[in-house]
Amino acid sequence: MNTTEDYVARLKKAVTEYDMEGMPALAREALDHGMNPLQGIERGLAAGIREVGVKFGAGELFLPELVMAAETMR
Repeated sequence: MNTTEDYVARLKKAVTEYDMEGMPALAREALDHGMNPLQGIERGLAAGIREVGVKFGAGELFLPELVMAAETMR
């Protein structure tokens, strides 16, 4: 069974790997299993976009990757 920590990690990974297709189902699954939406946003999605932002700032990623990560969060 997936725990909140599992879902947080999976949400973050979905953002950092630009999984736009899988994100809606993952988010729904997490919510259906009782995950607090605020935790999912703060510890999963926001953490993922912060990681992408740091890499963008360091020149490791470029604008298209940053945009794809942001689109994944929609």
